[in-house]
Order: sequence, then C-alpha cells, then structure tokens
Amino acid sequence: MKNSRKMDANKLDLNKLWQGQTVPAPDFNALKSKIEKYKRKHIKKGILGNLTLIATMVFLIILWLCIDFTTLFAPAGLTLVVFAIAMAVLKNHNIQRSYQKLDVDNDNTRFLDNLLALQLAQQKTQKVFMNIYFALLACGLGIYFLEFTSRMDFQHLILAYGLTFGWIAFVWLYLKPKISKKQNKEIALLIEETKQKSDLS
Repeated sequence: MKNSRKMDANKLDLNKLWQGQTVPAPDFNALKSKIEKYKRKHIKKGILGNLTLIATMVFLIILWLCIDFTTLFAPAGLTLVVFAIAMAVLKNHNIQRSYQKLDVDNDNTRFLDNLLALQLAQQKTQKVFMNIYFALLACGLGIYFLEFTSRMDFQHLILAYGLTFGWIAFVWLYLKPKISKKQNKEIALLIEETKQKSDLS
C-alpha cells in the first residue's frame, strides 16, 4: 500500500515537472541558411539571365544598324524581338527585387508575406508574361525571316523555319513548364516550412 502511494506521488511529481517545462523556441538557423542559399542562387541566376538578354538585344540592334535590309519585314521582326527581350529584362529585374526583400532578419509574419508575394509574382510571370514573351518572339522571328524567304529554296526555307520554331516550341512547351514546376515546388516547400516554424499555418 505504501509502495503504491509512493509510486503515485512520484508520478504526480513527474507530471508536475513535465508540465512545468518550457517548450524550446523553434530553431530558425537551418531555415534561415536554406532561404539565404535560395535567395543568393536566384539572384545570381537573374543577373546572369539579364546580362545574356541585354547582350542578345545589343547584338540584334547592331545587326539591324549594320545590314541594309531590302524590305520592312526584317526591321519589323527585329523590333518585336527586341521589344520582347526588353520586357523580359524589366520583368526579371522586378522579380529580383522581390528576392532581395527576403530578409531573414525580418519578423516571421513580414518574412512570410514577402515569400507569398514572391510566389504570386513568380506564378503570374510563368502563366501570363512568359506566354506573351514567347508569342512576341515567335511572331518577330517569323516576320524577320520573310525578308529572306524569296531568296531561299524550299528545303532551306523549311530548315530555317523548322529549326527556329522547333527550338521555340521546345523551350515554350517543354522546358518552361518543367522549370516552372520546379520553381513552384521549391518556394512552396519554403513557405510551408516557414509556416510550421512560425506556427502561422
């Protein structure tokens, strides 16, 4: 009987001790490190992407100025292509600003809001802007090649259009959805982990 009371007392003491324990605060160090790595990676990609686009645009403008085209097709086509690339540079710059706002030293709610804003901007770019970009690119190149169609035989014409629009279709319809899916999964995981760590779900 005494042993039973003693065991009950010990159990009560253990329960009190357990209830009195403080729950440790979530450790954000691993999450912060992951987000900083994510941020640096995408900012670097954005800078390299913009440099490539600007170099392409400069090349096309030099081509436009140096070649004496016989019709208006080539200048009109190049104008559309350069316009599409310029839009892509500006859009990419805006996305980079969203990445730069991911400051891990912000409070959890504000940081999560910035992540959600980046996710929304990324999805809008994927679903709307990229389709406009590729459509302008395809139209511009199609019009540009009209300058040379009268001078090409049928085989070379098919080869030129086939390679150009085949590559655009491959990037637009295959690579773009694949890259978008990877990007969306990556940011969704970060958002979910941030919610769990912050208990904001």
